[in-house]
Amino acid sequence: MDPIITNINREILEFIEQLDSDPDVERIITFWFYSNSEENIYRLAHHLQELSMKIGYCGKSCSDTHKYILISIKRLRPKIEMMNNLCTYFNEIAGRYDVAYDGWETQVEP
Repeated sequence: MDPIITNINREILEFIEQLDSDPDVERIITFWFYSNSEENIYRLAHHLQELSMKIGYCGKSCSDTHKYILISIKRLRPKIEMMNNLCTYFNEIAGRYDVAYDGWETQVEP
């Protein structure tokens, strides 16, 4: 795992712990992917659905850099090891589909 990603994940989870009234609550996490290939982005979306992930959006992007975007959704309790493992997996699977994994986000509710 890239140490930069590990540090970013750790910092995000620390912010959640500092700002959130209940950092151990299950929450909606979104995972972001980009591609210039419509076929590749839809193939990845299908793969993620087979892993019981929901698709929030899969289609054209407003970005000047990438033509297509995929936002995948999963409810979970984010912990550092889990998020590092997911980031590693998503980077690997994105590479197989020639798609870029851009990270994750969640809502914090103080």
